[in-house]
Amino acid sequence: MKFSNRSIASRIFKIVFLGNLLIFLTIFMFSEWILDELESINIKIDQEIEVDYFEKYGNKQQPFKTQSSQLIKIYKPAGDDDQLSPKDLPIVFKGISPPFYGEIEHNDKEYNVIVHQFPEGVLYIAKDVHIFEEQEEIIEYTIISFLVILSILSWFLAVFASRKISRPIVDFVKLLELINVEGSDVKLTCNFSDTELNQIAESINNLLSRNQEILYREKTLISMASHELRTPIAVIIGATNVIESRNQLGSKDKITLNRISAAANEMKSNVSALMRLVRKTKSIESQKDIYISRLIQGLIDNYAIENIAYSNRLIVCLECPDLHVKADEALVRMLIHNLVSNALNHTTGKVCITLQNNYLDIEDEGGDESDEKSSMSVFEPTVTGLGLYIVGLACEALNWHYEFLPSAQGYQTRIRLWFEKASNQKS
Repeated sequence: MKFSNRSIASRIFKIVFLGNLLIFLTIFMFSEWILDELESINIKIDQEIEVDYFEKYGNKQQPFKTQSSQLIKIYKPAGDDDQLSPKDLPIVFKGISPPFYGEIEHNDKEYNVIVHQFPEGVLYIAKDVHIFEEQEEIIEYTIISFLVILSILSWFLAVFASRKISRPIVDFVKLLELINVEGSDVKLTCNFSDTELNQIAESINNLLSRNQEILYREKTLISMASHELRTPIAVIIGATNVIESRNQLGSKDKITLNRISAAANEMKSNVSALMRLVRKTKSIESQKDIYISRLIQGLIDNYAIENIAYSNRLIVCLECPDLHVKADEALVRMLIHNLVSNALNHTTGKVCITLQNNYLDIEDEGGDESDEKSSMSVFEPTVTGLGLYIVGLACEALNWHYEFLPSAQGYQTRIRLWFEKASNQKS
């Protein structure tokens, strides 16, 4: 599953700014509702005042008509069509039957219209409310302008809040980036202004202390193991030299002795290379030009001596026999040896080694389908072990990298080893 990464500052900005916009929108909608309610109350007040007054004090037997710039009031007694016919009613009352209470728009003006039915007749009232509407528009524009100003201020507030809140976290991350896990004294100062950051810093300090203890024990163990391994290797090399100096061996014994001596020297180089890997140190003397094809051929010869069946399973295709790199030979040998030997030891099918201009492909057929364990390729990304761990350390030290690729037809898996500093030069 792929997750999108967003900064805490952007999250805080969105929460503050969008939250404020939602509040402002709610305020605006509430203001519109209040203004609509005020209009309704205005109509109701006009109804109560005008109708109640006329009902109590008006002459319901006599028709009348009163008209001004703001108010039109007409009363038509029942059955008195001669004195005030429907065609004589102002257009604002046309098509309206009693009872009616609401707003009518006419000639770009709005009127609160009341048409009330009495037993004695009908009362028509139209009150021009354009002044109220103008004031309502002014209030609306004022509210909108005020909310726009608040939105701008909210934007700056959101920016300020996001930076203010995220700054301690950013500073904390910068301190973490400066930590050297392998340092002798790795501590974070717990003097942050936020309690949560102090608690995190204290937890990290405890974790780093435990890691330092583990690293110290590992380095001690490696030093002791290195000493213990170098001593028997030196004894083997010394013994082979002594036997060789006696010159009492036959030709076949000399070949065997040379193999023992070569294996001991290779083991000595591997131990030194492992020490450099773990300690993450580089030796200038160990850097030299290495022909990858020759190194692969030497490994194949060793596999043939180790197990004759390996020769029948290996398929080698050296497209660039003159390819050479400047690197630590022991590390390169150990790296390629781990990739090839793991494929040979953990699978039962063919293993193909292909050398190209700037990479090395190693493919395997897997194992017998009836044997689930043997059919699992050692190069599957889910499979882990010491071999691939050493491969990762060696690639890191050499500045190379490897990746899993779709396998070709007939093969189960393929791993590609890239030579970052490879050169295709002819000797």
